[in-house]
Amino acid sequence: MTGTWLVVTPADGGTPTRTFVADGAKGDKGENGADGKSPTVTTERGTNTVDGKEVNGTWVIVTPADGGTPTRTFVADGAKGEKGDKGENGANGADGKSPTFTTERGTNTVDGKEVNGTWLVVTPADGGTPTRTFVADGAKGADGKSPIVTTERGTNTVDGKEVNGTWVIVTPADGGTPNPYLHSRWS
Repeated sequence: MTGTWLVVTPADGGTPTRTFVADGAKGDKGENGADGKSPTVTTERGTNTVDGKEVNGTWVIVTPADGGTPTRTFVADGAKGEKGDKGENGANGADGKSPTFTTERGTNTVDGKEVNGTWLVVTPADGGTPTRTFVADGAKGADGKSPIVTTERGTNTVDGKEVNGTWVIVTPADGGTPNPYLHSRWS
């Protein structure tokens, strides 16, 4: 059978619909016809009930050239497509802010005795309430050597998460094994 396929492709690239129109039998030669007039074809987004469900799609509206009643054909949107390619990286974030570390000489009660020492004061980057940790002076030593206290930025696992922070490292004056102290407030 010979004929013509009528293919309607949705404007959004959805699945085309196809309708076959068979050729009719050859007829007698007719008289010349009047000049042809083309219908007006428009589309509009809308909804329609398909298989009992309301779906989005496009209405194809064909208005005859003679002004007759338009015909409306609904073309449902196709299924959701596959996931697209990964997008570009986003912009860089704002610069990080570090807490401020200061020390001040003072006294504190340790084991019921007032002792001299140094307060380590850590002020959060956001200006929040500082934390204070007291380090008592050691017993008077024969050589008068003091421990070496250094700080360095680093990471640690806190509550199962890798976080950035500051390590306070106290190295004994005799060169013994350094004792790293993890500061409890991370920024």
